[in-house]
Amino acid sequence: MEDWESINFDRLTEGEVVILLRKPWIPKDFFYNLLGRKDLVKFYSVQKEIVNHPCCPQDISLNILPNLLPIDLLRVAKNLRVSPFLRRQAETIFLQKWSKIPLGEKISHVRRATPFILKNLKSEQNRMVIKALLENPSLTEEILLELINSPKISINVIEEISNSHWMNRYRIKFAIARCPETPVQFVLRILPELHKGDLLSLLKEPIPSLIKNKILEITKEENHK
Repeated sequence: MEDWESINFDRLTEGEVVILLRKPWIPKDFFYNLLGRKDLVKFYSVQKEIVNHPCCPQDISLNILPNLLPIDLLRVAKNLRVSPFLRRQAETIFLQKWSKIPLGEKISHVRRATPFILKNLKSEQNRMVIKALLENPSLTEEILLELINSPKISINVIEEISNSHWMNRYRIKFAIARCPETPVQFVLRILPELHKGDLLSLLKEPIPSLIKNKILEITKEENHK
């Protein structure tokens, strides 16, 4: 067991602090005393360990959180040992930094992003990023439906979804058919796979004449079976 009261903060080195911060339990006073060593707290290796420790007072973590790189913000966002509020703050800051993240890193990050982050990438248009997003194991049908139904959705997103395994899900297929951004040819390909009731509901929406005529043709054929 660590004798926390005997720690000489004046002599601590960066490496020693990192080791201490990886212990499962630390008294809160340790973190406040550590703030007195600004030369140590300025080290990035120390900052990311402080924020990820469940014993760290939230006011200290919140002050350091904006300093973290996107990859470490994701680590905090997925760290179930810290508070839900801190995790949500990490996700929010991650999204604020999203536009400045290099493409290669975006692709890597989006594959393991949290559901909250995925829900808030409605404006993303890069095909490689979207393809990676669709591979994220945290992506659910509900989240994908939110993205499809968003007024910010782009044709790039629609096309990537249409060419993915998610098209095996009926609700996704129907949402793609209803989306105003979906190319007519894509919709025409989907229509024969939709239920009659859903086809009729599409007729009540402002759709291109080609789609309307195809729906009438399909429903007419079903009525004569």
